[in-house]
Amino acid sequence: MSQRIEIANRNYAYLAPFFAQRLRLAIEDCASDGYLIRLFEGFRSPDRQRWLFAQGRSRTGSIVTYAKAGQSWHQFGVACDVVGYINGHFDWSIDYDKIDVIFKSHGFESLKFERAHKQIRGGLTIAQAQKIVANESIEALWSQIANCK
Repeated sequence: MSQRIEIANRNYAYLAPFFAQRLRLAIEDCASDGYLIRLFEGFRSPDRQRWLFAQGRSRTGSIVTYAKAGQSWHQFGVACDVVGYINGHFDWSIDYDKIDVIFKSHGFESLKFERAHKQIRGGLTIAQAQKIVANESIEALWSQIANCK
């Protein structure tokens, strides 16, 4: 996958299949409850994560992430950012408390300090995920997370 680092990846195909399916269902449930949201960003390459981490530090702008390259669930295809979508534009002023409840019913975790962020990690740490991918494969990680209750 070749992509410019300054452009958010909104392609569901780069997400773990189980994650993409749950994400679609959660977004549908949000719409049924009157909350129109869309995937703002899914998978991130290590280069994009480095670029985002630099924002507000060595590059102008506000800090948008606390995760360095290799420390984000986005890089494993099991995290995303969802944002309101009103009149053809992303809108960050949505009621994340209500959306978090809907996403939780689909197995997602939400972060209080990054309200748009949703992830499914199956109780694993980043270090454990890195080890599974290094010793086995990304598919093995996805299988382990998908089968956690």
